[in-house]
Amino acid sequence: MANVALEDIAVGVFAHFAEDGTTVDTQTVSETVLPDDDPTSNWTSLGDVLPGAKFEVKTQADPYMQLVGDKYVERQRERVIAEFFTFGTRQMQELVWRQLFGLSAAVAEDTNLVPMAVADRFVRGWLLLTGRRLGGGGDDRFRLVSWVEMRLGELPTFNNQAMVPALRAQHLPVAANSMRFPAAS
Repeated sequence: MANVALEDIAVGVFAHFAEDGTTVDTQTVSETVLPDDDPTSNWTSLGDVLPGAKFEVKTQADPYMQLVGDKYVERQRERVIAEFFTFGTRQMQELVWRQLFGLSAAVAEDTNLVPMAVADRFVRGWLLLTGRRLGGGGDDRFRLVSWVEMRLGELPTFNNQAMVPALRAQHLPVAANSMRFPAAS
């Protein structure tokens, strides 16, 4: 087994997204069709992931009784029922504006749109996370591709500072999900 240099894994994490139903290289993005990396514009950049990003799991406990000798002992079986990646970025992407204002379709410039038209606000598609090492050079330190439902993690605050959108991606299990670590150098 290769020894992945985990201590050197990532200095920066970058997020990209390909939305369900969009056309990339003449193919329609879906849970079975994801874009390749050539050209890199096949993926919409969400920007660099800010410090404080985290993977989260929601678990469900399932108590049961196990016979041990001549007595029953209560045991807990715990399983993951949902997995999330919550992160902030410095870029206010179109999908953030769409969810913030509950728009039923992508933002069309110089067009009147109906705000608050959608109650369940999410965008489904492929989330690509890449971890890069300091100074670049070489392969990504890791690459995670996951079919997700992307929602706002929290509403952006309007104040005298740049808005920092928080996104929460719920991992959805599909066959094409993948994660890759490069070979140790």
